Amino acid sequence: MRYEEERKKAISYCGVYCPKCDWLAGNIKEPADKLLAILKVRPELRMWCKGEKDKYDYKNFVGVLEYLSKTGFCRFTCKEGSGYGGCPVRKCCEEKGLSFCFECKEFPCKKWGKWPFDQEKIENLRKIKGMGVEAWIKKQWEEAL
Repeated sequence: MRYEEERKKAISYCGVYCPKCDWLAGNIKEPADKLLAILKVRPELRMWCKGEKDKYDYKNFVGVLEYLSKTGFCRFTCKEGSGYGGCPVRKCCEEKGLSFCFECKEFPCKKWGKWPFDQEKIENLRKIKGMGVEAWIKKQWEEAL
């Protein structure tokens, strides 16, 4: 596969540059793992969640941490099969054979606006379309330095 095609895989269908994402970097999973380990050896922390009406729910808190520990990372990009498989933008792009959502004549459509950061992603896609993939990736690298 050509170098340019490999680099296109580093950008999700929705315009996220995966190498800068906390999910791919493990920045979500690792703290969840650490906090779960602490909670196992420090059961007294449960008392902070008991009896405080409408404030804390220890069982739910641990459930969220367990979920993030199991799913709070991507092994690789969504274009390579990782990430959230139920993403409507991903599903649509895969069905239409698109590399990016902006390639669709309906962009942005009703699939957008339901998730946090959708506006940011739409703007990224517009920039990628306007600048071109290689120039946009170069800019991401420069910003990371």
